[in-house]
Amino acid sequence: MEAAFNALFDYTLNHFADEERYFVEIGSSHLAEHRGKHAILAAEIRRLWTDGNLGFLDTMQEELSDWVHLRLIPHMMVDDRRALME
Repeated sequence: MEAAFNALFDYTLNHFADEERYFVEIGSSHLAEHRGKHAILAAEIRRLWTDGNLGFLDTMQEELSDWVHLRLIPHMMVDDRRALME
């Protein structure tokens, strides 16, 4: 669980950084809005990561699963797609 969570944490933050660089490259008008959304999501996963490193990893599986399904996936499938199509 710890290794999977750390991989998700790294992937998420790298995804956001890569996406923001891409938005800069293409001159997207959605960059500022997307950075704000990324900041919120990054703060959420950092809190989960901190909780996990403080020893709450065993009790937070459901919270992490909910975050992925209710926050991260919708961001990627809805917000990212919408921003790239406009």
